[in-house]
Amino acid sequence: MHSISKNILFVWIGSVGNVHLSCLERWINECGVDRCELCLFQFTSDQTRRYTVWQSLMIWTRNPVHRSLLISDSIVMIVLTVVMACLITSVVMGMTVFSTSKTDR
Repeated sequence: MHSISKNILFVWIGSVGNVHLSCLERWINECGVDRCELCLFQFTSDQTRRYTVWQSLMIWTRNPVHRSLLISDSIVMIVLTVVMACLITSVVMGMTVFSTSKTDR
């Protein structure tokens, strides 16, 4: 999120000169530009985080669509972990059986 320096001097005339600072900040954040499209004036802005990582994660998980995707991904991860554990166990057991049967010959 960009915030405009409060001591910026606007040199625009006409209806564009009466822009709200909050509207200007929103326009910069949504467009991703740091200069005026009309007069090419370069804005001095500081990029700041709106939320911490934890707050962003909490906001994301409160969305029902994201929450259902997170639950389904967690279920798939648990199932695949169990399947992998079974496969690894069977491979290790097979290796031990194969290695002991070779020494018996």
